[in-house]
Amino acid sequence: MQQPTIKVVLRSNFKRSDGSRSICLRYIQNRKVYLISLGLSVPIKQWDKRNCRVKQSTPESYSTNTLLDSYENKARAILFDHRVNGKPITYSIFKRLFKDENYGNESFYAFVESKMKEEEKELAPGTITGYNHQLNKLKSFQGELQFNEITSSFIEAYQKYLAHKRDKPNNSNSIAKSMSFIRSMLYRAKKAGLIDGHVFENEMKVARIEGDREFLNLSELGKLEKLFQDGTLKKNRQNVLRYFLFACYTGLRYSDIHELRFSNIQDENWISIKMVKTKDPVRIPIIPRAHKLLPNRGLDSQKVFKVLTDQPTNRYLKEIMKIAEISKKISFHCARHTFATCSMDLNIPIEIVQKVLGHRDLRTTALYAKIRDGLKEAEMRKWE
Repeated sequence: MQQPTIKVVLRSNFKRSDGSRSICLRYIQNRKVYLISLGLSVPIKQWDKRNCRVKQSTPESYSTNTLLDSYENKARAILFDHRVNGKPITYSIFKRLFKDENYGNESFYAFVESKMKEEEKELAPGTITGYNHQLNKLKSFQGELQFNEITSSFIEAYQKYLAHKRDKPNNSNSIAKSMSFIRSMLYRAKKAGLIDGHVFENEMKVARIEGDREFLNLSELGKLEKLFQDGTLKKNRQNVLRYFLFACYTGLRYSDIHELRFSNIQDENWISIKMVKTKDPVRIPIIPRAHKLLPNRGLDSQKVFKVLTDQPTNRYLKEIMKIAEISKKISFHCARHTFATCSMDLNIPIEIVQKVLGHRDLRTTALYAKIRDGLKEAEMRKWE
């Protein structure tokens, strides 16, 4: 494959409405010519064709030409890196790297922040919050972080830091999530061509921590339902319990309950939504217990429940558990675990549970079966 050549040029075959012409980066490989717009334009009389820059007599020529220098230097660096490392390059690869604002930037934090900004509309709010949380934890450990600093020694030191934090030590699950976050971002950086490899490819692995997933059993769920029906709770607690129980009977996440609208309730007995986290469509039957929790139907565009933000929701849930005399540390996400484990207790086929939860992989759903088996084993030990 022929080595490509690049050059900053003024586009000659197209004139803009104001009479100016676009400044482009010309890429030639195997006699094929490609133009990448640099987002700049000047009248043809202000272009120095010999030097391929804006004429010095033009206002703001210095800042414009400095920017063109940086574009050309970046392009040459991409070609140089591939040639030195013996990696083939095509126009599509070159264009992707040239358009990547992070190419040549070795800051891990800058890369993550740019990805968050780039995918802001696609990512669920909870995912953005999670990314920010992981970034803040990393920055509290090390203010600046370059890709080449993420070694096995760094990972081991970071794990120890998380496990022994003075204000709030992280448990095994939290540490595993932090490692998964770093691994995921390093994988994406490699895919983008920013790094050649990373520490998690060969040297280190992220431990799969199954841990204990807190959930309510059928008896405890019955206590909460009776508490709701009694109507003795204060308004905010009653409201939170309403949409928490609905989640327990449908397996919906907090983000899905928050965005649930009356237009998603079809034929009065089905929920049809695209999950906020995965963007996957699911259809969930509304059992009678869940149906009783639905408020009077409003406009299709209206939200079904008046969902509070996650912090007050979880705070009220703790208060509700205390009132119901349930000595478990319950957060809203436990509703999803409750649906899964209670479904297993009721002998609902695991394939049905998988479809309702919207799991792409049956192994994810099977984790709940393992939890139930673990509980059975612990209970059977009482015979000893």
